[in-house]
Amino acid sequence: MAVKFKLVMSNNSNSTDNKTTNTTTTSNSDSLDKIMAELSNKYNSQAVQIVQVANQVQTNRDLASGNKTKQVGPIKLVDSDIARAAQNSIASALSQGSKEFEQKAGRPMTYAEMRAMWG
Repeated sequence: MAVKFKLVMSNNSNSTDNKTTNTTTTSNSDSLDKIMAELSNKYNSQAVQIVQVANQVQTNRDLASGNKTKQVGPIKLVDSDIARAAQNSIASALSQGSKEFEQKAGRPMTYAEMRAMWG
């Protein structure tokens, strides 16, 4: 969609120079929404995979040791070393996503954008 803006520039002698500029608008909010959705899908799916791997590692460890995995409702409790590794991997993925957002959007993401993307 082409939008016309009329720029009125004045100098000290109170005369005005009128110029009309044609610009093609790409909605910033649409492009930001697209960037956010793309990165959210990419990095949130990585985070889910990390959690799934952590759960599988814990299950394998439990099977090898004969222990039963502790579970609270639907949440499987994993040993602290597995949890730390998963936490570091997730933090790394989100950090990469934030850097990629900054490259694509040309600015750091706002707190609201972080919350919308990463929860």
